[in-house]
Amino acid sequence: VVVSPFEYAYNGTGFYATEIFFKAVREKYYSINMNKDRTMPFCHLDDVIDATMQILDVNQNKLTRKIYNLMGLSFSPEDLVNEITKNIKEFKVDYEPKVNDNIAARCPHTIEDISSRTDFGFQPKYNNLEILVKDM
Repeated sequence: VVVSPFEYAYNGTGFYATEIFFKAVREKYYSINMNKDRTMPFCHLDDVIDATMQILDVNQNKLTRKIYNLMGLSFSPEDLVNEITKNIKEFKVDYEPKVNDNIAARCPHTIEDISSRTDFGFQPKYNNLEILVKDM
């Protein structure tokens, strides 16, 4: 799931990971439609763009596949909220699991992206929550 620094129409299983930042700053409150411990893999948009440029620049003979996974970090809603509240103390959340939580329950907690790292040198800059939250 991509975490974007841009506000957009939110719809999807992991959209909370982008929307939460805008709600934290503007409203100091957010209702998360997932269980607080539902861990999913994420990648920041800047890392996705960097990987796209890397894959275009690399000698195509080094590529071992046609499709690559990218992952920066995995986290749960609670992990993200805990990091955000270090910076915005008055931020509050409610957890109201809905259909998105049922979808996320079937998703892996992490994804394998070793081919991206070895074939074209993918190294995510956003590989921990502290970095992600400070930038967002």
